[in-house]
Amino acid sequence: MMGKGRTLGISLLPALLWILIQCAVVLGFPPVMSGIGNILSLLGVDTGEFYGFLEKNGSYCIYILMDVIMLIPAVLWFRRFPVRREKKEGRFFGISFREILLLLLAGLCLQLLSNLFLTLVFGIFPELMESYSQVLENLGMDSPTVLSLVYTVLVAPVTEELIFRGLTLRILEGAFPFWAANILQALYFGIIHGNLVQGGYAFLAGMVLGCLVKRNGTLAAGILCHFGVNLSGVLLGLF
Repeated sequence: MMGKGRTLGISLLPALLWILIQCAVVLGFPPVMSGIGNILSLLGVDTGEFYGFLEKNGSYCIYILMDVIMLIPAVLWFRRFPVRREKKEGRFFGISFREILLLLLAGLCLQLLSNLFLTLVFGIFPELMESYSQVLENLGMDSPTVLSLVYTVLVAPVTEELIFRGLTLRILEGAFPFWAANILQALYFGIIHGNLVQGGYAFLAGMVLGCLVKRNGTLAAGILCHFGVNLSGVLLGLF
């Protein structure tokens, strides 16, 4: 069993690796796309549509690339952990169809609770609304496209659950009781969102997701519930 200080340090590595990959993608994306555009131009291809697509969807391409690249080391690292004692059927799966529906419903309930949380926060601090609206706009929540839906509903839940409930939580459980490890990973999850409003409800959601993973003994529980949260958020945003 590792010491608490060393465990805390190692528990930061998944999130730090993710940030490093994000920086590399953000810096590398423009020159790579410019190079592809130049090649297309040399081949006599009209690059108008290519650059038009990038102008509209470039940010979503970057978000998806960040998470997909992170999945590679995250999955390899996660596979090194033994299967949770609570359920031996599988590392990702091993849950019934009824449990899947309940987890998706739990995601909807979490989204509704977060909306209530936001209503209370904006009622007390209305000046926070503008910055939060900008976050939603950047994610494409107000006018979703195919790529923004792929990122928000499919890619983000898998990557974020692997990082925080798959890696960070398991690392912390090596030296801390579950309740403390769960609070810490949820705190990291809240901080990584980068703003006070999102961070607040991400912290609360992170604790719930951690408990679901622990209770069901499979990371699939967190992924499915997270999927339910994000999908219901998009649908509620449309209406």
